[in-house]
Amino acid sequence: SVSHEESHTSVNRYCRYQHQYKNRVYICGTCYQNGNRREVIPKPYEGGDSLWSGYVKLAWSGYVIECEKCGVIYRSRQYWFGNKAPEQDSVRTEIIHIWPGEEGRQENTGPYSALIPLL
Repeated sequence: SVSHEESHTSVNRYCRYQHQYKNRVYICGTCYQNGNRREVIPKPYEGGDSLWSGYVKLAWSGYVIECEKCGVIYRSRQYWFGNKAPEQDSVRTEIIHIWPGEEGRQENTGPYSALIPLL
């Protein structure tokens, strides 16, 4: 098996997603279609919410993905059932290379990961 670092010796090789490297980024789908590349990150609450009201909204309606230009582009529990994954509707996924010693881009990848420091 080829290690992650060894896989980049060939110019024609692309990175694969590996959870330990956190090397997946989300790009706003609308902005991408308009020729802009804006990275977005899943968050437990919207930018204008206070901490506690944000956590109440998180418990009720799930996490959000918010674009600085388009606003909220995804809610994980928008409907009672049948919600699509963000990759199917709102965002474009890109796999990036993480160099040794560099940290991944999406630290808070799970919807409840922001609650862990409070527990």
